[in-house]
Amino acid sequence: MNKNLWTRYQNEPPCPHCEHGRLYDFGKDQSFETLDSRIENEFQPAGVISPSATFLGTGHIQCSNCKEIVIVSYKRIEDVRHTDEEGNEINFIEPLFYYPAPPIIKIPESCPKEILELLRISFQLYWVDLGSCVNKVRISIECLLTQQNVPKKGILHNRIEAFQKLNPIVGEMLLAIKWIGNSGSHHDAITREAVLDGYELLEFALENLYNDKEARLIALSKKINNNKGHV
Repeated sequence: MNKNLWTRYQNEPPCPHCEHGRLYDFGKDQSFETLDSRIENEFQPAGVISPSATFLGTGHIQCSNCKEIVIVSYKRIEDVRHTDEEGNEINFIEPLFYYPAPPIIKIPESCPKEILELLRISFQLYWVDLGSCVNKVRISIECLLTQQNVPKKGILHNRIEAFQKLNPIVGEMLLAIKWIGNSGSHHDAITREAVLDGYELLEFALENLYNDKEARLIALSKKINNNKGHV
């Protein structure tokens, strides 16, 4: 997982459809200055240039591999006080929404569909509401424990502790994700960095429980052994 992909619009995230290509800008975006920005700039003293202006924009980005189209909305701040080495004005861009949302982590193909769908929703919420995002991740953990045959009765913390007896490493990670989820559920201050930490832990947990590569290589080795040679 590359956390830097999920903090800036200028980066090219993976495609939500094929996950192999990268999403890049194409065509022309539309952006308009916000009302608050227009009002603030309108009342600047005569002869004074406003140092900044805020715009809301929408556009389309496309996968370099499968050509999937993704809609994106964003906030752009033009600030004359920030320039690059060549003196060009630097725009600060913050993504607000993607649809369909690019996958923040790689989910194994053998991961149960119910967990997959919950995480896809969380990817969309990541840009809109971090609290709702981590709450959806928390629900995916509850679903994961059910898939791992941990009884539904009892609170999530107790269910994770029961699972830790079977898989201490993954159980420890699920517990850490739960604490991050608690912060979001209780409307505490939660940072984007904390959410990304939770996703990174979850990615490893899913790889551990639904190891597609291991299953594929075991099947391949059995096939070669049964044939006493490569087919």
